[in-house]
Amino acid sequence: MTVKAPHAHLVELGTAPHINAGKLIGTQHPGTAQQPFVRPAWVAEKNATIERIAKALGNEIMRAARRAANKAATFASPGAQAAFHHTPPACGVFSHPK
Repeated sequence: MTVKAPHAHLVELGTAPHINAGKLIGTQHPGTAQQPFVRPAWVAEKNATIERIAKALGNEIMRAARRAANKAATFASPGAQAAFHHTPPACGVFSHPK
């Protein structure tokens, strides 16, 4: 589940002391300490995540290669070139300069 958290970087990295804006305008904020959660999660899960991505990407690459091979085989069959032949429109877009 993805949760929108536009303040996540402030939790991860902490904040420096600063003067507030908004409803608390002009008040002093003492800052916050770092509470890392993204980096430790990445360190703990990166190998498994990379393996999952590599497997999924490899599967998709193999599927695309099979589709391309099937298309090439179909195109190479007798009479297929006539079926795939495309005549450009006579609008002049594809015409060669004289």
